[in-house]
Amino acid sequence: MSDKDIIIKEGDLDISQTAIFNFNDFYSTTKTWFKDNEYGHVEKKYEETIKGKTKDIKIGWEGNKKFDDYTKAVIKMKIKVSDSQQVEHKDEKLTKGTLKISLSADMVTDYDDKVSNPMGKLWRGLQEKFFSPHKRFKFQKEIQEDANNLYNRIKSFLNIQKYN
Repeated sequence: MSDKDIIIKEGDLDISQTAIFNFNDFYSTTKTWFKDNEYGHVEKKYEETIKGKTKDIKIGWEGNKKFDDYTKAVIKMKIKVSDSQQVEHKDEKLTKGTLKISLSADMVTDYDDKVSNPMGKLWRGLQEKFFSPHKRFKFQKEIQEDANNLYNRIKSFLNIQKYN
């Protein structure tokens, strides 16, 4: 059975902004980040709820990056757009609404359940603790840096996208 170490818990890297922004560009920019940083990207959830003239959108993404055949990174991103409506600005269709983003990151070991017997688990635990703790620390640091990089990329995108 795989083990999960929480590197960044949900709620620690959140962005909330009421603004006018290009949702398609945001979607594309974020998706490109996952690809450029070698994360396999899966959309786990997509919901739209129409409320009169506005709509709410909820999206759940998960990106996986394998470090080796035992350890991988998982970055989860929840996107919520509330009370959104399309507006036009200089012949460009934009979204006006409240955008909330939450990121979390985990390190998953034995993700393919290769070490399932108790003796194998004991050996793997000893190996991680005594023979290669630097490797584990390196992976944890890289996952944290990747999540912070994505967070800063999103903040940068939203700060650049200023429409009046």
